[in-house]
Amino acid sequence: MNSQETLGFIEVVPKKTVETHLYEDVLAVHPRPGKGQAVGREQNQRQITIEEVEAADTAKKPWVAIRGKVYDLTTFVGKHPGGKDFLLATIGRDATMVYESMHSDKNTAVLNKYKIGTLFKTNMPQYVKKSEFKKELEKRVYAYFTSIGKDPKDAPWMLLTYGILVVTFAVTYYGMFSRVAQYSVILPWAAAVVNGWSAAMMGFYILHDFCHSSFTRRPWVWQAGRRVYESITGLISLAWFYQHVVGHHTFTNVIGVDPDIMVFDPGPFGVHHELPWRGYYILQQYYWFIAYSQFISSRKLLEWKQVFYDRRYIHVKINPVQMSEYFWGAATLYYTHHYVLPFTYFHHSILRILALHTVSDVICSIYLALITQLSHVNSKVEWPEVDSEYKINEDWAVLQIEASLDYGHGEFWPTWLSGSLNYQAVHHMFPHASQYYYPEIAGIVKDTCKEYGVRYNMIGSTWETVRVHMQHLRLFGEKPGLR
Repeated sequence: MNSQETLGFIEVVPKKTVETHLYEDVLAVHPRPGKGQAVGREQNQRQITIEEVEAADTAKKPWVAIRGKVYDLTTFVGKHPGGKDFLLATIGRDATMVYESMHSDKNTAVLNKYKIGTLFKTNMPQYVKKSEFKKELEKRVYAYFTSIGKDPKDAPWMLLTYGILVVTFAVTYYGMFSRVAQYSVILPWAAAVVNGWSAAMMGFYILHDFCHSSFTRRPWVWQAGRRVYESITGLISLAWFYQHVVGHHTFTNVIGVDPDIMVFDPGPFGVHHELPWRGYYILQQYYWFIAYSQFISSRKLLEWKQVFYDRRYIHVKINPVQMSEYFWGAATLYYTHHYVLPFTYFHHSILRILALHTVSDVICSIYLALITQLSHVNSKVEWPEVDSEYKINEDWAVLQIEASLDYGHGEFWPTWLSGSLNYQAVHHMFPHASQYYYPEIAGIVKDTCKEYGVRYNMIGSTWETVRVHMQHLRLFGEKPGLR
């Protein structure tokens, strides 16, 4: 596998009652030498703490830990096939699971050239090592792409959808603020609704594809796609990269660790028995609509602080950002078309501008939040648990399949309207492949799962999936003991 992907990782805050003395297997083989003890070639490697690794999070000192080994990537940053931007966003911690989820064993031979020591302790859960299931699934899927003579990232037809969504946003923006719209009672508000929908769809397509580097193998194209999305929506793609690519795809549905689903305490929802029950959860089956509708507004208010000041998204540490991120984070282009032009050129009042954008943001929020929660927050999927030794005693790949719920396979509209996220299990196994190919490789994934005894969760329709999601909110809204 000629990987073009990024390294990634997530930092988690351990439970107070859990000691994070991981990698005991490494230390058992390579213990600290005692007095008078002979030191072998491996033992003579320096033992490095997780604090030292976390401090090495810049281009001048880029370290990363994988499976108990620490690597200095200083001379590799400029050589990374996935570009230096994503690599610099993901150095400085234990990157075990994201590295293994995105790279083949062949890449490890290259990585070993940069080894500088072993990690003494870590502060994040660990899965068991890669299974035969994942290796066989990758082998079969890449054999399929070889047989059809296609690169998994080569999907020029995706440009059509990208273009349609950008044009839809521009047309509906004009419908919201043009002088013609000022003489219509319905047009501006209808346009705001469609505008919000198009912004959400760009999240499923432009943001999702370019942050996953799943369209083309050109890093500059991924960066350009990110900037288009930021200019249109005012959101910081880097924050989403840490949340979704670094966090969610590494520890899917792990309570207190996955930052992409609402599983934190205190939080707006109770969705799992590990979370303390709050009295207001009894109403969550009713207020979910209100909570989901604030998704975009809250991000616009908090992201700048999280990325540039706190340098932390929930519990995920954010590395020092490059200067270009400050420029785009200022959202100059966004505020120009969002507020300056409607006020100075189209002569709308501030209150009207705010009202129209609020409608757009609410529609965008509900659509984004609902689609992203459907496939993981329900009672049909697996919720991996961390044991007393802070380990997850199952294979990462198996849990990616079992922690996802698919729906509407083979149907055009559910697939297009969700950015192919109805093929959630396929996406989690191959996020670096274009969503254009998900329907084609879904059969291979399902057949391999059946052969290896891996549960593949599937529901027929979108509406049934919504019902299952609401049923889950209703169930965990009840007080424990009454469920």
